[in-house]
Amino acid sequence: MVYQGLTPAEKGEPCVGAYEVAGDDDCSHGPDPVPPGLDIGRDVKPVAPVRTEPTAPRPDPKTPRDAEVAEDAGALAPAESTPAVVPDAAAGGLSYTLGESGVVCAGDGTDGKRVQVLYAYEAGRPSRFGQYLESFRAWAAGVDAIYAASARATGGTRHVRYVVTPDCRVDVLQVQLPSGALSTFKDTIEALRALDHDRTDRKYMIFADANVYCGIGTFVGDERSAATNRNNLGPSYGRTDAGCWTPSVAAHELTHNLGAVFDSAPNSSKAGHCVDDFDVMCYKDADTTKVRVVCGDRGLEKRLDCNHDDYFHTDPKAGSYLDTHWNVADNGFLVKGEPSVGPSPTPSGATPTSGPPGVTPTPEPTPVLSPTSATPSPTGTTAAPSPDVTTVTPGPSGTDPVPSPTVTPPPNRVKLTVSDTTATSTRLAWPAGPVDARYAVLVDGRSIARTAATRVSVIGMRPGTAYRVQIALVQSGGGLQPYTEVVTVRTTSPVAAAANEWLSLHNALTGAPAEVHGSRRNDGVPLVLGSGTGAANQAWRLVPATEGMFLIVSKATGKCVAPLGGTAVRGVPLVQVECAPGQTGQRWRVTRTDAGLRLGTADGALVVGIGSRYGVTRLLTLQRPDGSRHQSWTPRPA
Repeated sequence: MVYQGLTPAEKGEPCVGAYEVAGDDDCSHGPDPVPPGLDIGRDVKPVAPVRTEPTAPRPDPKTPRDAEVAEDAGALAPAESTPAVVPDAAAGGLSYTLGESGVVCAGDGTDGKRVQVLYAYEAGRPSRFGQYLESFRAWAAGVDAIYAASARATGGTRHVRYVVTPDCRVDVLQVQLPSGALSTFKDTIEALRALDHDRTDRKYMIFADANVYCGIGTFVGDERSAATNRNNLGPSYGRTDAGCWTPSVAAHELTHNLGAVFDSAPNSSKAGHCVDDFDVMCYKDADTTKVRVVCGDRGLEKRLDCNHDDYFHTDPKAGSYLDTHWNVADNGFLVKGEPSVGPSPTPSGATPTSGPPGVTPTPEPTPVLSPTSATPSPTGTTAAPSPDVTTVTPGPSGTDPVPSPTVTPPPNRVKLTVSDTTATSTRLAWPAGPVDARYAVLVDGRSIARTAATRVSVIGMRPGTAYRVQIALVQSGGGLQPYTEVVTVRTTSPVAAAANEWLSLHNALTGAPAEVHGSRRNDGVPLVLGSGTGAANQAWRLVPATEGMFLIVSKATGKCVAPLGGTAVRGVPLVQVECAPGQTGQRWRVTRTDAGLRLGTADGALVVGIGSRYGVTRLLTLQRPDGSRHQSWTPRPA
């Protein structure tokens, strides 16, 4: 087993009794041995259908409609000229729901503490992302099954809180690391941190395309039972190599990340594991370790904590070890309990509907009279860019404070909660109504979507604009009954894109950031729509060039954005290349539109918009400006 890069911690250090990896607080018990039936040198075969890896990007002169792009983001029956609604996966007042593979979908899929699944491979080697994507999802679901079954054995419920996609599937990020970064665990962590995969609200489940380890993970030596235990934060890293790509190995490393097994545990091996088999965390980890069979069913090798007295119990007895010490079952990266339903107030005059639970989009927006007499503000209709657009002046960056929503409280209506308002989106939440209720989301008195969810995101809004928002109950005959109060939401004003500052560029329609595909370093790698990871491949710097134009430089690679082939032609994808300020194709005009910022070619004839599908995402391409919201971008500090 490979111990290179692991430094035995000295007495008095946080990692005493274990190894320091990439810093004083990054501890590891070292590499874990290979379970029977696996071989570090023999890759595990895919266990799910194989996807074709996308070929080199090609020009596509077709510009997709706003509605098509919004639909990809999970929006319900989006229209071309109004904001769109993306519902949370859980219907009604449920706190979460289970996707097809069994993983939990809670919130918007990215908020709060989450386990992020990564596929990591080295530069110079081919990516096998498409070949294994569905297998990574299946193995992640298998990890969740281990946690769920282990919780049931103690009378409780726990699920892994993964980052998930809008369609309730495990989100797997493809990350190319520098050559040699997978040779040691330390190098892997340092390379991931250099790419900004180091969020404190993330634990990283890494499927490493290498044959160095079976599995290895970090932990923090904090045994306190308090919620402030450092195991309740990230970043943490658990790496499983290709010869051991299985749920049980990935679950073992995740359990280290979540805080197991401490030396003080009743059945501790004193080296991060347990000695009372069978148990996913128990094995002979030293010559002096004596393992005994206490839980005799071999199937428990895929369950947590034999007898539930060392590191995992959903309801430990008062005064027991797990009541007074850190308990993995209390970790905030797990979803606790059954899907809960909040209070269900029934507004005056509301009538329950008989529609089935789930999302039911309205095919056409239905005009509805606002229950107040105030004149509604204009909806976010698509308009041509302002004729007096001005070049963004380099200067200090900043963001406007988010204004508090203005509430018009009618009688007998429930509260509509507004949060996370940006220049182009907001979050809405309301108490659940009658059983199997469906809700209409009204913007400026117009129904833009119908859903069974009680938490939604509204996307494609215009910066610096006031919207009157309300929720109505869909009646059995199709009519709408006002359900919540009317709330006026004002989106923030556009932020000036300051020169030489790192920023992320978010699509004005979907809110998704532009990124270098897979953090790849070679020339010709396309720019695509990403998910909100905050990683370095989503950070850009506008470097002043000539005649008020800018180079767009990637933080992850140091390369510049240019059209494929170097010439600005309609439909050509954007790619990264070595920076050459003298090249016309690398210079971009930044102008304002009423939807955000426009990134245009040097002659202004073409702009950057969302193009055709590329694997599980979409390319960024050059398009003729037509007022589409997806042709505008909003910057945020990175």
